[in-house]
Amino acid sequence: MNAASNFTNNKISIIGLGYVGLPLAIAFSKTMNVVGFDISTTRINELKNGFDNKNESSKEELLHPNLSFTNVSNDLLGSDCYIIAVPTPIDNTFNPDLTNLLDASKLVGENLKASFKKNNSATIPLIIYESTVFPGCTEEECIPVIDKESGLENGKDFKVGYSPERVNPGDPDHLLQNIKKVISGQDHETVVRISALYETILEAGIHIAPNIKTAEAVKLIENVQRDVNIAFINEMAIFLQNLNIQTSDVMDAAKTKWNYLDFEPGLVGGHCIPVDPHYLNFKATSVGARSSLVDASRIINDSMGPYVARKTLSFLGTNESNYAPASYEILILGATFKGNVTDLRNSSVIKIVEELEKLNCRVSVFDPLVEKKMLNESGLPGINDPFLDDKKYNAVIIAVSHDFFKNVPLESYVQLLDAKIGTSVITDVKRILNWKKDGFPDVTYWTL
Repeated sequence: MNAASNFTNNKISIIGLGYVGLPLAIAFSKTMNVVGFDISTTRINELKNGFDNKNESSKEELLHPNLSFTNVSNDLLGSDCYIIAVPTPIDNTFNPDLTNLLDASKLVGENLKASFKKNNSATIPLIIYESTVFPGCTEEECIPVIDKESGLENGKDFKVGYSPERVNPGDPDHLLQNIKKVISGQDHETVVRISALYETILEAGIHIAPNIKTAEAVKLIENVQRDVNIAFINEMAIFLQNLNIQTSDVMDAAKTKWNYLDFEPGLVGGHCIPVDPHYLNFKATSVGARSSLVDASRIINDSMGPYVARKTLSFLGTNESNYAPASYEILILGATFKGNVTDLRNSSVIKIVEELEKLNCRVSVFDPLVEKKMLNESGLPGINDPFLDDKKYNAVIIAVSHDFFKNVPLESYVQLLDAKIGTSVITDVKRILNWKKDGFPDVTYWTL
């Protein structure tokens, strides 16, 4: 192998084509040859046909001549750079599940071994991890796998860096190119190469962390901070409502102070915020520094789905000892973990459904961005657009702030309710409605 240290960018391979990997592949393909790899045959076939089921990328971007998609590992041979952006979930015991990450590391190691034999690369290959992990994971868990599978020597035959992803799905204002990138590498040469690589796609610039462990800690701290702050606001929302004080009135006034941190109460879900606290405390426990604050925040935020369910039922005249009869029909609008995304992972809506069904309610779920079939396959009682149906409900829970729901007239929500029962309920978790109390005296409107 040519031991030249110059990075020619002849070929970049992106492993994992979700919210993180696909935008990277598209961005780099504007100036370089990029191969996108994913183990999902369905995902690869859709991307080859110019379709992104996450609605984040256009057909034109996916069909760029510099960009190809594959689930065949040999197609990655000869890459100058491998970027690993695979999911890092938790297992049933809330510990890190590194299966995807270690499988990807093994794949890269096997590729390096084959490329080394064929002398397919003109440079020392560079491997960059973007998946969220605990501090020490890249060097203690991933690099040893690459070493073993490749038979090569890290630092001599390949270099490794880490750059935590900061993608915010469904946010049109914070895209890959205008989010500052934190980078790190095992040595100065690696940092220089990673910096030069990402500067070709970024407008916001980079921040160089002093080492890989520091960069790994960055992403955890960013997301755990959000989890803790949202938990505080959620708990305060419950406290304020028990005093018959409107949470939004307090927050609007508090935001007039310059150093007030603006967080809103709500449901916490997705592939980052509910997961990363467990990664942090997994590592913290190993060094005798487990955070009780982080644990408490997770408990609070995990409880908000059931709280929304029980609070909604309380307005229908139910109580802890005599919950709703089976005749109660509850409609939930939105199933994804946040607005304007198609991702159901770790959605708190699932907890709302489970609580309502446990209390003998008949539940229906509609999400304009997720097909009924997919909802049903995920264990949710999916239905078609209820605004086009005549069925009536005792309560409507607007759980997700999709733009679709924001554009529905207020009267259309009221028409979903069963006027014959007397009191009916609209629960607006994210306060997307401009509610007119005087216009609908028979409807109870509630929000966090």
